[in-house]
Amino acid sequence: PPASPASLSSPPFFFPSINNNPAPPVRPPFLSCFCPTMKCAAVATLALAASASAFVPASTPFGVSRDLCLNAKHVEKKATKKHADRRPKKSRRSDRIRKPVEYPAVENRPPEYTVSDAPAVLASKPE
Repeated sequence: PPASPASLSSPPFFFPSINNNPAPPVRPPFLSCFCPTMKCAAVATLALAASASAFVPASTPFGVSRDLCLNAKHVEKKATKKHADRRPKKSRRSDRIRKPVEYPAVENRPPEYTVSDAPAVLASKPE
């Protein structure tokens, strides 16, 4: 059967009616002038400023620098003591009676390795 004119004028049930659309959301007045691109740029600028301020040293009153803080008069050498305690010791007899290693003399040494008894000569700048 042919479709009636009333059924042609009304849209099918799955299309929303134009009259039933809710009103567009109302933006707060401070956001009404920003578009999404400007919002993104503003957020990126704020994030950059916040991260950059983390690397700025804290200011102190009267310009006094507090970079160095020594609270002890006599610093204890704790790490040095520990390393000295734990270093390898000559505990075996073969370690104690071992003679030092003799290295062979280097032949054909370059001239800068020559040793002389003359006083040292300071090099001057070429002019």
